[in-house]
Amino acid sequence: MAQTEKSESETETYVIRRDGKPPIRFKGRELAETNTRGRTPEGHEDSRWDRYTLYMTRAGKYVLVHEYVTQWQGELGRQEAWTGEDPAVLITGAGYDDPDGGERVLPEALVDLAERAGIDIAEQLE
Repeated sequence: MAQTEKSESETETYVIRRDGKPPIRFKGRELAETNTRGRTPEGHEDSRWDRYTLYMTRAGKYVLVHEYVTQWQGELGRQEAWTGEDPAVLITGAGYDDPDGGERVLPEALVDLAERAGIDIAEQLE
């Protein structure tokens, strides 16, 4: 989860921790957040979920944060983050490879994040 502090100019300063990498620090604002808690059909995964947050820095770059949150005793959560110039590329690139060897999978939560942030990630067919 991001730590925030406000400066005199009311700009949010974020410090994003990342597993195995140095934190990212920037001034900017949160554009959108979504999570998968309670979205599983079985309902048994309510103690584990993914949270995605998209930020825009004051310099005009974007930061996408993925947190794996768990409430299971002895299991550790994890957090990763990516930065870039194009939020659509960040969002669509944050999917995962299909374990059955098919195409890359974009979780529904990332589609939801894009919609909440007003980012068009639709595949353009001419």
